[in-house]
Amino acid sequence: MPAQSPFKRTRVFGFPVDAVSMQGAVGIADAAIRTRARCRLGSVNAAKLVSMQKDPGLARAVSESEIVLPDGVGVVWAARLLEGVHMRRVTGIDLMERLVALAAERGYAIFFLGARDAVLRDMLERLGRRYPGFRVAGARNGYFGTEEEADIVAGVRESGADILFVGMGTPAKELWIDRHHEAMGVPVCMGVGGSFDVFGGHVQRAPRWMQRLGLEWFHRFLQEPRRMWRRYFIVSTGFFLRVLGEALRRAFRPRGVRSS
Repeated sequence: MPAQSPFKRTRVFGFPVDAVSMQGAVGIADAAIRTRARCRLGSVNAAKLVSMQKDPGLARAVSESEIVLPDGVGVVWAARLLEGVHMRRVTGIDLMERLVALAAERGYAIFFLGARDAVLRDMLERLGRRYPGFRVAGARNGYFGTEEEADIVAGVRESGADILFVGMGTPAKELWIDRHHEAMGVPVCMGVGGSFDVFGGHVQRAPRWMQRLGLEWFHRFLQEPRRMWRRYFIVSTGFFLRVLGEALRRAFRPRGVRSS
């Protein structure tokens, strides 16, 4: 049975986003584990919303998640400007850390899927020192072919994991969870992108002041300018312009005419 969110769900360009707090998301995950309910923690930012408009599979995988986190200042801004819904950004990497802390407190077991073996090793060592008490149900690198998927799904299921973190890129992580969450039987499934690299010490996260100002994207761009310039300067700029255009269209729409 899916977990139920008590938080307000709105839509940005037709896609769902939940006005959920960090504490609320942790509470929903905790309840799902205790009741063995299904809770897929999805997330959206500006770039992913643009990708979802072009990729029906990704759009379905995210939209059907029990919780869709506003993981991006652009999404928070769009929800407020277009729908009048106030929400705070809930980053996937911070929620992952909060769930590891919860697992240490409750004795929950976590399965980690993704990244390279060296990253997994370093991440588990560092998290184990920081949060002694959580149990590692299993760990598997993210480099495998489709012929290996059935064995990996069976391994996750047999591990008895309470939480599954999938450290792959978009849309791989969303599609993996969408295809296999029922067969794996893990109460809480969450795609966490490159968070394994950060927790493993292989990638540096932005300083706190940049995080508070919503400038983590700029720090990421400085680290990988060739790879990230299109995402941040073409895709995200296009998203912001579309939000502004929609806001102006609604502002000057004649009274009595409903928005499509």
